[in-house]
Amino acid sequence: MGFVLVQHLDPQHESVLTQLLKRATPIPVHEVTNNLRVEANNVYVIPPNANLGISEGILTLKPRPRGRGAHHPIDVFFESLAQDRRERPATTPKPSSRISQRLRRRNSRALRGNSLLCVVP
Repeated sequence: MGFVLVQHLDPQHESVLTQLLKRATPIPVHEVTNNLRVEANNVYVIPPNANLGISEGILTLKPRPRGRGAHHPIDVFFESLAQDRRERPATTPKPSSRISQRLRRRNSRALRGNSLLCVVP
């Protein structure tokens, strides 16, 4: 299993999560670059100012839309993950916090009929 971390970052903020995780775990940690294949026992961190998608196990990056509206990269990722995992379900996320409940409500159409494993801390 590969681990994908999607943060909500200010577009001007540089993340240090990749560097922190590299020091804290023996598992290889990568900041995502476009068209990067997810491999088992690796951690992938979204870069700042981007949206992240996945198709057939390959991570894709798109620029963050301009504007002052709310930016929810996890929603973009969940939609692509639900489409990608349609034929290979794992489990449905169970809401355990206000954040995961909001994500579940917001993505109910993408998740309906599809199961996937996700962890929302």
